Amino acid sequence: MVRLRDPPPPPRHRFTSSTVLGLLAITVIPLIFSLRMESQQLLGLGSSSAWLLEMYKQPARSPPEQTNPTIETRDLAIHPSTSEQTAATELPSSQPSMSLHSMAPTVPPPPQVTASVSDSESNKAATNAVDSLTLSPQPTARSPGPDPAAAVVPSAPSSNNAMSPQPTARSPGPDPAAAVVPSEPISNNAILLFCFCWTPRRKYDEILLQEVRKQYAKCDGHAFFTDMDSPGEEDPSFVKVKLPTQSVARSDSGWLYHRNMVGLMPSWNHLVKSAWVDKYDWFINTELDHFFSPARARTNIAGYLKVLQHGTDSEKASLDGPMQLMWGNAFVFNRKLVQGMREHWQMLGKTAKADGDREEKIAVGCPRWMRGRSEWPQSCSQDIVYPTMAWDILPNSAKLKVANVGDPGCGHSAKNKKNQAFPLGCWEMQQNPLNGQSEGGELAAIKELAHMGTLPNWAAAKAYCASHLQAAVRNNCAKFYDGRNVAIIHHVGHLSVHKLARKLLDNDANNTDVSDVSLDASSPEVAKPPRPKGKAASGHVMGEAGEAECPKGSKPMPDADACSAAADSLGQKFAGEFPSDGDAQGCLYRIPDMDIYFNPQETGKGGSPERQMVCQEPTVQAALREERAAAASQLDALSAKEQKKRR
Repeated sequence: MVRLRDPPPPPRHRFTSSTVLGLLAITVIPLIFSLRMESQQLLGLGSSSAWLLEMYKQPARSPPEQTNPTIETRDLAIHPSTSEQTAATELPSSQPSMSLHSMAPTVPPPPQVTASVSDSESNKAATNAVDSLTLSPQPTARSPGPDPAAAVVPSAPSSNNAMSPQPTARSPGPDPAAAVVPSEPISNNAILLFCFCWTPRRKYDEILLQEVRKQYAKCDGHAFFTDMDSPGEEDPSFVKVKLPTQSVARSDSGWLYHRNMVGLMPSWNHLVKSAWVDKYDWFINTELDHFFSPARARTNIAGYLKVLQHGTDSEKASLDGPMQLMWGNAFVFNRKLVQGMREHWQMLGKTAKADGDREEKIAVGCPRWMRGRSEWPQSCSQDIVYPTMAWDILPNSAKLKVANVGDPGCGHSAKNKKNQAFPLGCWEMQQNPLNGQSEGGELAAIKELAHMGTLPNWAAAKAYCASHLQAAVRNNCAKFYDGRNVAIIHHVGHLSVHKLARKLLDNDANNTDVSDVSLDASSPEVAKPPRPKGKAASGHVMGEAGEAECPKGSKPMPDADACSAAADSLGQKFAGEFPSDGDAQGCLYRIPDMDIYFNPQETGKGGSPERQMVCQEPTVQAALREERAAAASQLDALSAKEQKKRR
């Protein structure tokens, strides 16, 4: 018989010293802590402890997501003379741990701030790209106050224990761009630039045209477009285009107000069907109230391309395709984009018709593809239409991807996707701190912009501004410094300001009429176009526009040397000798370019309304004509004397 054992008794709990201490910790210590808090509050000493207790009561918080704000490139202190002085600033990695005997939760460290790069290799590449640029220091337009700390792009990703300084907050307003100075000077002949504008030829426009003509003559080619009903004397330097009738009368001051694409659409129709498209590298559309420097434009185009070259892979790839640069409301188109516009002009060239639906009747003359988009149907401004064309219409409707670089707001900065700044595209006189758009204020602004261009760096500019007599300059130093190399200045409404800008900003050696710049330029004489009309001195005569033959009694120029001599005698620029199938053979005056060239092409067709034959008169005939002209001049002088005597 097997005897079963009784089960063992349950174990007894033994109260050891460690058990007792544990119970005391659970019950007594919180009670003591609570009593201490109450006593401190009664004594008025418990504010920090109360905050600590409140932290203890709160549940543990999960750390916020890390963000990667981009570093403001305008605050980079990268310059050949100062880059070695730039160093990353490290801030404390976290605050002390808030705990009570390890029972309170740890306050999470602040989020890490890094440059927006994904890994050490790309970060290093971005830093090298920035170092390779010759960047001037990039200040920020701001209210008076201490200078912001420079944000530094790290050479490697920051650790969890380091935080780069965040970009300094700035006062509201347009963000100025820093100028990128190309490492090598850009020759005026490196970029072939075609310049054009639309004008209704108001009295105000005719005044400004005196100076605009001089600046446009520095382009490699140019054209002024106007409508068939424009006022003023007949001027063959204008290309007249047909516009649809508007609801506002042609004589009304509000005609085409915010609707300048009504004039620009037929202008583009003329341009894309011309030989200009394949001849020039870049095309720029400006306005008459822009001070525009073609030399600076060429340099800034090169600067934009350089910044893209140091951008992302997609930005580098965009260099080989159609491109539009936005410099405020002045727009620059490369040849591939204009060629693409020509290819798709059947779609792009459609405008709203007067016999269309209700909206089209309102929008008559505006691009039809703007329907349903901004400003339609009341307006069609170019600073709305051009970006829409590049961002939306060409990529989606024509499957033509366009790089659209810059900012359509004058005075606004622009950056590539690596946060490196492009040159400032446009300086806005409406934001001029020196008495706005008054004539005196605009003249003063031009002088300050010119002086900023003589300073070697931002440090020198700050020192100059700090001692300036005018608070407007002291408080807006960055605005003037950023505009020192700008190619477009908008809302320049005074002829005297155009003259001064041409002298000081464009280094115009031929500017001999600036010494008398006054504050009263309300009624200057309208400049006459430089194109010669009819017969000229020294035995040369001009044919009619569109005619491929010399006038009766004259003969064609035999060679380029004779053509060059004719250009000298007519006071025109000689562009050289080059073949063209589209023009007649011989010496030709190019109306849009206002110059003369020799076409040796025997198969040239001729008959272009933009060309005039330059021909040579027989020696005897030329001598007779000159004698007759001299006799007529003498008779006029005698007649004037007789009339004076009678008075």
